[in-house]
Amino acid sequence: MKLKVVNCIDPRNPSEVKYRLAPFYSYKIDLDGIAENISRSSSVNKSDVLAVIDALEHELCVHLINGGIVLFDGFGSFRLSVSSMARNTPEETSLEDVRGSKIIYRPDGGLKEQVGKVKYEKMSYDAFAVGVDGNAKNDAK
Repeated sequence: MKLKVVNCIDPRNPSEVKYRLAPFYSYKIDLDGIAENISRSSSVNKSDVLAVIDALEHELCVHLINGGIVLFDGFGSFRLSVSSMARNTPEETSLEDVRGSKIIYRPDGGLKEQVGKVKYEKMSYDAFAVGVDGNAKNDAK
């Protein structure tokens, strides 16, 4: 993975500019592209792959909404997390205290191990190609 040098501003000292490394994303791939790749490397056609992915998304949502933890062996697990106001006693808590929810993904050990083998390559710094927000002109949009 290529890493780009980006400038960042310390919020505690806005006049001081520092530099850090950040991922350089050279492309994006959507479900259609992934389905195409899976189709080429297997005996399943692209429309069937997309149908399975769509059904998988539906099943994931159903089980998360119903309070399940969804485990995908070799991939990881998904669960719902809820943010709520803290109260002094159990009786004071109410559904109005819920601020929102988010999906928590925890990768499987094998996946973490594979990603842990990534090799990094530092790109040369070009002050004109990287803005204060850290986005390079040729990053994937």
